[in-house]
Amino acid sequence: CLWKGLWRIWAIIPVAVGIVLTLLHTHPDVLIDAEGELFALRSSDGQLAFSSLRKARYSRQMWLNRSGQHEAVAIEDINDPAINCDAMGCLYTKNNMEIAIIQHPLALHEDCPHIDMLINLTYQSPPCYNKVRTIDLWALRRDGTHSISVNETLNIERSQRFTGRRSCRFSG
Repeated sequence: CLWKGLWRIWAIIPVAVGIVLTLLHTHPDVLIDAEGELFALRSSDGQLAFSSLRKARYSRQMWLNRSGQHEAVAIEDINDPAINCDAMGCLYTKNNMEIAIIQHPLALHEDCPHIDMLINLTYQSPPCYNKVRTIDLWALRRDGTHSISVNETLNIERSQRFTGRRSCRFSG
């Protein structure tokens, strides 16, 4: 049999590497789907709070599964000082960094002066477009779902980076 002798000892190395990588993995703090219809913010207790419990159900379920969370929680049902939302958008604060998620054009002028990152889910250009890191609807549609981890810096991952672009093929 293959697993007799010294081969068993060598099997410990990949198992140990897998355990270490699992422990080092961090979940993103902000998720935005590719259409800009749904976003989720990670609360202080580690739960994802969702902007909608009706839109983008497939994305929401995938995010819940990857996060190990069983039930979706709406942003308005969560009481967390790091998440401040109203009808125009949300401000998310973690590690002294503020991310504004704008859902209404009027909020663009209100939030721009004091944020570190802007997620603009409207079709209007914000006044601080060149002053802060910005993700807009065009970037979402071009690059797919975005995830943001807030550590000492803002780390942004785009799903397009992992899936690659598919070419269009027409037959006829």
